Amino acid sequence: MTSLLDSLKKFSSPEKIALAEGNRLVSFSQLSKDVNHFSRVLKKLSISRLAIYADNSIDWLITDLACQKLNICLLPLPEYFSNEQIEHALNTSAIDYI
Repeated sequence: MTSLLDSLKKFSSPEKIALAEGNRLVSFSQLSKDVNHFSRVLKKLSISRLAIYADNSIDWLITDLACQKLNICLLPLPEYFSNEQIEHALNTSAIDYI
């Protein structure tokens, strides 16, 4: 199965900007490197279910793509969730790491 990152690389040159967030610009090649690096970190930790407490960002996307690459279940916990919503999500999802 082709990953989203692999599909995106087919339509763009490696040094073309893939993502922009404020002053931070990330090329397709850098995005691929970042995803591969974080994938290795996650693999070493033997994570099967990960929660991320954050709003949308480049780092959030890198985390999502790394989880997709490793078939890790990712539970997004947006910063606007109430404490009760976060507690419920974590108590019912058997998360390995946040």
